[in-house]
Amino acid sequence: MQELITYLLKSAGLMSLFFAAYFFLLKDDTNFRTNRIFLFAGIITSLLLPFLEITRTVITETPTVPLFLENLPVAGSPAPVGSSPMDWWQIAGITYLIGLTYFLLKFLYELFSLLKLLYTHKSYRQGDLHLVHKAGNTQPFSFFKFIVIDPAQHSEVELDLILKHERAHVRQWHSLDQLLGSLSVYVFWFNPLCRLYRKSMVQNLEYLADKEVIAAEVSKKEYQKTLLKISVGDFQPALTNQFYQSFIKKRIMMLNKNTRQKSNFWKLSFVLPFLAVFIFFFNVKTVAQETQKTNNKGYVTSEVEVSATISKKTTPETLSSFEKLFEKQGITLKFENAKYSEDLLTAIQISFFKPSTGASGNIVLNNPSGIEPTVFYTNEKETGFRSGVDPHKSKTPALADLGKEPLFLISGKEHSAKSLLGKKIQVTGNMNVLKPKEAKARYGNKAKDGAIILTEALIVDDIKEVLKHMDLQKGNIKSSFIEVRKDSAPVLMSADIKYSETTPNPHLKLSADDLQPEFDDILAVQNDGAQIYTRQENKPLIFIDGVEQKDFTSSDVDPSKIKSINVLKDHNAIKKYGDRAKDGAIEIQLKSQEELQENDITFKEKVEPPTFRITKVTFEESPRLSVRDVGSADPDASKPLYVIDGKVADEDFDPNSIAPENIEAVTVLKGDKATAKYGEKARNGVIEIIIKK
Repeated sequence: MQELITYLLKSAGLMSLFFAAYFFLLKDDTNFRTNRIFLFAGIITSLLLPFLEITRTVITETPTVPLFLENLPVAGSPAPVGSSPMDWWQIAGITYLIGLTYFLLKFLYELFSLLKLLYTHKSYRQGDLHLVHKAGNTQPFSFFKFIVIDPAQHSEVELDLILKHERAHVRQWHSLDQLLGSLSVYVFWFNPLCRLYRKSMVQNLEYLADKEVIAAEVSKKEYQKTLLKISVGDFQPALTNQFYQSFIKKRIMMLNKNTRQKSNFWKLSFVLPFLAVFIFFFNVKTVAQETQKTNNKGYVTSEVEVSATISKKTTPETLSSFEKLFEKQGITLKFENAKYSEDLLTAIQISFFKPSTGASGNIVLNNPSGIEPTVFYTNEKETGFRSGVDPHKSKTPALADLGKEPLFLISGKEHSAKSLLGKKIQVTGNMNVLKPKEAKARYGNKAKDGAIILTEALIVDDIKEVLKHMDLQKGNIKSSFIEVRKDSAPVLMSADIKYSETTPNPHLKLSADDLQPEFDDILAVQNDGAQIYTRQENKPLIFIDGVEQKDFTSSDVDPSKIKSINVLKDHNAIKKYGDRAKDGAIEIQLKSQEELQENDITFKEKVEPPTFRITKVTFEESPRLSVRDVGSADPDASKPLYVIDGKVADEDFDPNSIAPENIEAVTVLKGDKATAKYGEKARNGVIEIIIKK
């Protein structure tokens, strides 16, 4: 509504400017044709000039830093609700539209009544004109090529003068001016000067018609008598050129005034400086284009808010930079009693004071595993703390509240969900998620499904190559990915790679061929490698030696110590562990100390011990569990024995021939346990697969 009202005010102001120029410079000028052009052009200019916008770009260099999870709602914490101020723009817009509706309906009614009159009364064709005879006390008038008159009311001399006058209106298309003037009055009904503007247009048109009649060597005296004789009738249709007007005295004065031959265009030049001033003050838009300097200090500056996030990974140097940042904002921010354990911030006291508003506060954070992310922020309205979310450790399904096609802002550039469909986004910086309502208010209808703001990220076409590169680093690496899906909200996933030089078995490198084409909800446990992938949602229950693991991570189990893995799904998992196992269950049995010592001796005796690996155990979006690509990840390793529903499979059995949705359960046997049950042929391990009935 604000844009509409602004446009109307600009247009109304321009019309007032043109009227003032006409009133003071042209109204008494006898160059009526120039006056007509000026008045007509004034309306057109007033309607179109406000749309002209000149953009002036000012380049400023602003040291910006990553956006740090601002405005992300905290689960269980209601957002602060403030009193909504009255929207005067909205009220003004509604009031204008009500008035416009009334006047447009009035205009349509007048036009309909006029057309009805023209086509329901008897008419006579005279050349290219139509003479409509309407009996009664009716004013003579014309509308385009129609002239309405009552011959019985006038003498032949008077009829001749009246018809000459109306023909002048018809020939010069004065009805166009009448329509444009009437519409401008109705569109700008709130501006009283518009009515005076239209009156001036009508007056000038009558001057033009009178001038043409007199130019035809008609007696001025007889013509003036006719003007005086014609009185106001009972019926005066709108939108028409009427022979009689209330300013009859002014018309007679102009008839007797000497006509100037010189052009009055020089007078119009006085309007140009005012138009230039109007354009400069109202139609020049200044855009500040910022050149950003990226850094990774963990704070953000903007026109409305400055914020900083303190998490368990925040270093003392970063805390010091936060203090300096807010000192520039006139805020004293202090970090005290900071404690670190294994490079993780486990305790800290934060206090602040803002002298300009008197706001102050403090908070104490303490968590032996590392403090939870907390945001300190200040804006024009308030200063304080709010909870933050670590994108790599968040247990809150922050993306679950988004629609199917949220707006992505990656490093300051907008991307639609459709343009990223089927791709993965590797989160390398900080992430902020805006719910649909807040995102739409900030970015418009394009963010109606929400917005995901990433300060730094990589758009990945081939996830296999990225994971391969991560694996080749031979270190502990963690990374988060956002998968953009069709007809569903994006999914946030994480990849966690652990590497240990002390593992007695050779390090297994992850190759592109080992990965599925789609990086779906993966939980892969590798026996001889050191890679464990976990995802954030729909996790199965995990038991190690019968003890349930509440927050299972890759560091909770050494793959080399795993003796067997039993995978349960669907009703088998629910039957054993209840409804909480609806997403499946994994039972991991570790080797005893004796078995570990025996394996260590065996490893020393053998150069290349037989190995067995489970490369992938995948959990789909549905709560069902499946096994994919069960087999050796090492092409030199011996193939395990497959047992399907209690029957030993052929040597050329391909595990991919069994659809994952048809698998009831999978049991893995190794070492003595495998050979004790199936003999020497099971020396390389056994995979028991039970098919659904």
